[in-house]
Amino acid sequence: MVACRPAHIVRGIKKKSIWASVEKILCYEIPSSTNWSGKLDQPFHPTEFNIISKNNLQTKFDAYSSYSDEVRPGNHPRSIDSLQSLAKYRGNSVGAEYAEAYVLIRNIIYD
Repeated sequence: MVACRPAHIVRGIKKKSIWASVEKILCYEIPSSTNWSGKLDQPFHPTEFNIISKNNLQTKFDAYSSYSDEVRPGNHPRSIDSLQSLAKYRGNSVGAEYAEAYVLIRNIIYD
């Protein structure tokens, strides 16, 4: 969040001040971390979903597998089977085969 803090910068010939910042911030779900955040009274309630294809899900698993210290066997929340179940569950939440879930923290819209 510190890296996404708005910055006050000077722009233009007349040195007009503007505020610049990251326009959209989404927090993603991390199995076995999100539910152990210390805020057990505040479960992960997604506000945005990204529908993903089976091919993209496989790419995600391949990338995740490169972090061998994070992958767990069996019924652990960070097993490949559990991640696939979560993707199916989030997909079912929005009428798709697979999806990823996020919580919107900031969304700046210009009109």
